Amino acid sequence: MKFDFSNIKVLVIGDLMVDHFLFGNSYRNSPEANIPIITPSHEYSTPGGSGNVAFNLASLGAKVSCVGVIGDDNWGQMLLKLLNKKSIDTSKIIKSVEYPTTLKKRVYLDDINICRIDNEKKLNNSINDLINNNVNKVIKNYDIVILSDYNKGVLNEQTIQNAIRHSKAPVIVDPKKEDFSIYKGANILTPNIEELDKALNLETNDNSSIISACRNLVNENNFEYIVN
Repeated sequence: MKFDFSNIKVLVIGDLMVDHFLFGNSYRNSPEANIPIITPSHEYSTPGGSGNVAFNLASLGAKVSCVGVIGDDNWGQMLLKLLNKKSIDTSKIIKSVEYPTTLKKRVYLDDINICRIDNEKKLNNSINDLINNNVNKVIKNYDIVILSDYNKGVLNEQTIQNAIRHSKAPVIVDPKKEDFSIYKGANILTPNIEELDKALNLETNDNSSIISACRNLVNENNFEYIVN
């Protein structure tokens, strides 16, 4: 069955990133240390974090807009181009001179991932007002609001509750924080098993314990559903 997403307008609020992949080969080790010298063969970038969520929704045909923060740098410009190619509205993405665009660079040697290099700086609360202003300008225009939390600072208690309070549409949260009460009032939460275990400080190793834990979270935080 094929679903038609073309009439659905989705607002994705969260932590934007660039996932960069570098592939190469090695024919000798470095004389400076016992490590391989890698000759790059090819590399490419894709939207990561909440950008990946937006990208996938746009690929399904939905009309997607993003709210988030990027750096005033080349990686930020690349991310905007990647999103714009999918006709994603990036007009409410904040460009910051204080914070770099979050970058996850993965290096592959002979198709084996040998390391990841992260460049990031977690946002502090000083940028809350800018995020909330951009959210409040547009949030009532959407059919679905997604809070895509990677714990990089876009979504804190203030910005989360602001979005939930102002949205007329269902709010779906992909949580990262261990305290799920921060997402109180959201319609749907989508934690994986590991995230659920951390939030409850227990090991949910069977269906009955998972169901019981989710019911408690629903009652305590006024969620409608938890999708695991």
